Amino acid sequence: MRKILVIGAVFTLLFAGCGAKNRTIRNAIKDNNTTVLDERITPENINRYVAKGMTPLMFAIRNGANLDTIKDLVSKGADVNQANRKLHDPIYYSVIYDRLDVLKYLVSVGATSKISLQHLKDIAGKKGFLDVQTYLETLKF
Repeated sequence: MRKILVIGAVFTLLFAGCGAKNRTIRNAIKDNNTTVLDERITPENINRYVAKGMTPLMFAIRNGANLDTIKDLVSKGADVNQANRKLHDPIYYSVIYDRLDVLKYLVSVGATSKISLQHLKDIAGKKGFLDVQTYLETLKF
């Protein structure tokens, strides 16, 4: 019985540590704090989920991080084409959160989407993001 309790305690500590680290990364992204990101982001965790199926890059796009923070994450190795199980990828998040600046940057570094271009255009149109929709009209991927 004692062995089970010890193993349970170890798992609790490990998962609590992961949660705290993810929380620190999420807060640094929200605050555009590249100093903390430099300390916390590693090649091993740059593409791991930090919140509800989102990598740090996806989370940054969703939470309105500035373009410099987005570029910093990409320079650290964020995969601009990684999609979650719903096929949501950085391009998708750029479209649904009306982040034209980020969308243009992602395309400039070679990002493509798992979601059809037509569907992305439809999303932008339904949300009234006409600048995003117009830009998507110029793309082919």
